[in-house]
Amino acid sequence: MSRELAVVVKASMSRLFAVLSVVLCVLPACAAEKKLPELPECLKQKTGGDSRKFSELTHEGKKFYIINSPCCDRFNPVFDEDGKQICALGGLTGRGDGKCPKFDIAD
Repeated sequence: MSRELAVVVKASMSRLFAVLSVVLCVLPACAAEKKLPELPECLKQKTGGDSRKFSELTHEGKKFYIINSPCCDRFNPVFDEDGKQICALGGLTGRGDGKCPKFDIAD
């Protein structure tokens, strides 16, 4: 490899390392600023207003909210946007109460 080519490759690698370093430092900061979804008023009393106690799902264009139980092997009730409980996930078997639609939890 010629000396000039080695210098160019070294400079390119240095720039690439600098860019990757910045990106890897900035990405965790962006993830940390993720805003929790707003809980509807009708469900705030069920969680004490604590957004960390629920998860939000969208199914067929509608929002649903799962209230996370404080411990193991308990049902996690699922509510619609109006605050009506429609089903429960989790439980001892992990299969819920059998009334829930097939939520796409990966979204």
